Amino acid sequence: MDNNESLRKVMHDRQLSGKQIADLLGMTVEGVYNWTRTPETRGYRRMPDTAYKLLALQLELEDTPQ
Repeated sequence: MDNNESLRKVMHDRQLSGKQIADLLGMTVEGVYNWTRTPETRGYRRMPDTAYKLLALQLELEDTPQ
């Protein structure tokens, strides 16, 4: 499973919107939408490993009790 597929799964499993993901990563929602497109469509972009790792860390921090 590549990062884009993993992102779509995380968004589905956690019921997160593109806007919420963008806020977590400090980026535009349009960039997130480009990662969730299918590879055959115009505008598709591959999600970098660093962005996926940052998302995983951000979600882990949210799940950690304070």
